[in-house]
Amino acid sequence: MYFSKTFPKATETQITELEDFREFDLPTDFRNYLKEVGGGIVKSGGYFELPYPNRSIILAIKGFTQDPLFNIKRNRFNNFSKVIDRKFLYVASDIGRQAVIMDLRLRFHGHIYYYDPDEIPLKIVQLDDTGFDKHDYEEASLYHHIADSFTEFLAMLGPEPDDG
Repeated sequence: MYFSKTFPKATETQITELEDFREFDLPTDFRNYLKEVGGGIVKSGGYFELPYPNRSIILAIKGFTQDPLFNIKRNRFNNFSKVIDRKFLYVASDIGRQAVIMDLRLRFHGHIYYYDPDEIPLKIVQLDDTGFDKHDYEEASLYHHIADSFTEFLAMLGPEPDDG
């Protein structure tokens, strides 16, 4: 994957502040990515196939940047209640500005989901009843499980195929 613009590499302090704010630890692979790469706006190599007849291209992997559209700490991504919003982290967006989120809950720690309101998910975000409101269940039905880790998600990304 190549970036047209990279974001600054994260410091341990920035990551710790994000974890304290979210009240969850980030998965090790994602922590390392933020410290070693930092994220950025994707120039090429962000194409991925979804587990149903659809595909997408990643626009950006969020990081610690001043740009509010791509700042991982500031960006709310959905209609979830504040309780559940802290349990899911908006880590990337595609060219249609659809969200790629990371689950920070212990049971599904690090799982990656893709927002697609036009398709019925094959495997959706699983919610328990702790702190969720009625809108959370409806919103969760729009998120498709696409990877068990951030590393697995990155491995899915590649060049756009030649459909010609």
